[in-house]
Amino acid sequence: MTSDQNTHEDVRARLIYDVLAELDLAGSASAVADRIRRLELGLPIEDECILLLSWLGKCKLIHKMDQLAFPPTSPPEFRVPDLLVVFDYDGKELPVLIEVKGKQSQGFSWRPDYVEALRHYARLLGLPLLLAVKWKLLGLWTLIDVAQYEQPNKNYKYTLDKALKNNLLGLLAGDFMYVLKKGVGLHIVGRKQKKLAEKRDGETITETFEIKVEDAYFTNGLDERVNFKDANLLWTLFLSIDPGTETKVTDTHLIHSLVAPEDESFQAAHRALTILLSHFVDDDNPLNWRKSLLEHHLMMEASELREAATAGIDQDCVRYVLDQVPETIPEFLKTK
Repeated sequence: MTSDQNTHEDVRARLIYDVLAELDLAGSASAVADRIRRLELGLPIEDECILLLSWLGKCKLIHKMDQLAFPPTSPPEFRVPDLLVVFDYDGKELPVLIEVKGKQSQGFSWRPDYVEALRHYARLLGLPLLLAVKWKLLGLWTLIDVAQYEQPNKNYKYTLDKALKNNLLGLLAGDFMYVLKKGVGLHIVGRKQKKLAEKRDGETITETFEIKVEDAYFTNGLDERVNFKDANLLWTLFLSIDPGTETKVTDTHLIHSLVAPEDESFQAAHRALTILLSHFVDDDNPLNWRKSLLEHHLMMEASELREAATAGIDQDCVRYVLDQVPETIPEFLKTK
């Protein structure tokens, strides 16, 4: 850390200390810092969930719930969920409550009293209670009815497998999946100009050339060039995935390619949001979900991504565009 950075950190620390002193908490600075660290684990997940639901396009309102309950003697059987969300479902307003969690494992358990306290609050308001989980190892979100749990013992268990089968993120929020065809790629062709440097390390020779770009084009799943007027839609798809890279070098040219995954895997539209936002950050400045949520400056909306994916079928670039139907439709949706 540079001296300038140290100075800025000292100024920030002094401002925080002054606020703590005004709140008569200066002597508890370490306890406050510990509490903030614990909040830091949960609040960014909530911010990410809010931005994600907003981006997918079928939410009319998302409201963070203040979980500070009064009077102080209010019974523990009430627990306020994280969010109040109003979806546009079949042309009607559908209000729900959502509890948000981020999990590293492929399953987790809740005590019955914890779940019942959430459900008790939801029953008082007459609203459905849903659970939004980010499965961090896969970077996937699911949205399910809290009532869709397994109970192998006294605790309520939620698993990735069951959450994926009963995911409501598409039905309520507008998420969808698409599959790019193998061979879809962006190719940049450069001609070698003058040699700038040459470095030898044993039998390895590393050469640096000045390159003049001669051509840039997309290919579809048939290894055909895509008409240039349709390329804008392909840009949309490529900005929303994490493509592989290939480089071919000849005596005269260098061809650098960004290619779709070899396995033609499903791409969940909601995963594109993190990729889109990551274009503006680097390792030294990690993604700040609160800042992204407040600024709401996005490269594209989910509706544009769906348009590109749908058009990609006719271009032989996309094999499928899929809307998931949950294995089990929750009771609150059967009456809508």
